[in-house]
Amino acid sequence: MPGQHFICHCTICKSVYQAPYADATRAQARHAVVLIPPVLGQRICRECNEPVIGFLKIPGLPKLAFIEVAVVPPDKPIPDCRRHAHFDTRAGDVPDALPETNLEMAAFLAQTPAILNVIAKG
Repeated sequence: MPGQHFICHCTICKSVYQAPYADATRAQARHAVVLIPPVLGQRICRECNEPVIGFLKIPGLPKLAFIEVAVVPPDKPIPDCRRHAHFDTRAGDVPDALPETNLEMAAFLAQTPAILNVIAKG
């Protein structure tokens, strides 16, 4: 089950997705296989060869999966978008009222409660 929906403006996401941001959801990696369609490989779509999932392992915590919202099947509910992360590296202005988090550590700290929530829900 997707744990949090956010817009990431970090330089890594912009480079990987060749887009001004990534529209992503986060879940425990062990649940990722049920969140992405069978046509997708480990990290790359077998049809379009585009990245669709990334992983983060923090020592002592379960591995997390970051999944492009566009590839989550319609029968899997996605939470409302909660924030912009790494907003200081955005490609341009964003016309919404979502909270904006700047800088690497601030973005990580702002998302820590949501990450822990995803971990706790298992």
